[in-house]
Amino acid sequence: MNKELIYKNKEETVLINELISSSFINKEQLYYIKKYYNEKVPYHNFLHALFVAGKVLELLSPEDFDLIEIKSLFIAALFHDAGHTGMAKNLDEFKSLDIALNGIKDFEKIYNYN
Repeated sequence: MNKELIYKNKEETVLINELISSSFINKEQLYYIKKYYNEKVPYHNFLHALFVAGKVLELLSPEDFDLIEIKSLFIAALFHDAGHTGMAKNLDEFKSLDIALNGIKDFEKIYNYN
């Protein structure tokens, strides 16, 4: 196994554990979201989504936002690049948005997340 993949897997594990500790999501739900990402994409991938979602939680405080706003932005961050192919084309961004929207709807139904 190459060093880059080992590092990526360790970083993903750390980020997953941090997000789980927020109690907004569990491991099963995160792995459900992961299936919407193409792991061969070097940047717009699941690891990037985990990082963005973590930053969302750092930036949002219960003093400034209510719980539904925080959870909504958190889930949107996790899905924001779902289905991205890594191509910098406008059409790719629209496809990614469609996949993300459908993924969020499915996620909410399956996990009764609201």
